[in-house]
Amino acid sequence: MGTISLSWSKLWDQIVGSYRVDAKLQILCQKIQEHLELHPKYSWDGRMIRRLGKVVVGHNEQLNFFFQNHLSTRWGSNKTKSDPEGCIDKQGGISR
Repeated sequence: MGTISLSWSKLWDQIVGSYRVDAKLQILCQKIQEHLELHPKYSWDGRMIRRLGKVVVGHNEQLNFFFQNHLSTRWGSNKTKSDPEGCIDKQGGISR
């Protein structure tokens, strides 16, 4: 179980790290923190952005590969390219 916890910990760290390199998510994060009432679909827990309860993920090729190949989701589709505010869902799984 320690390996699984470590893997998920690394995954969450990569998700948070994706915020640092995604300019649109940096702006969104700042706006949510300053004026949450103007962004009712979003929330901020001090570490991650959520949209409608799903964790928001920025652009990251490793995350893209992981989600496409290991979780059989829509990550990396055209929607991903045009909408950087994809989300994690599926009861702990990942979807975009």
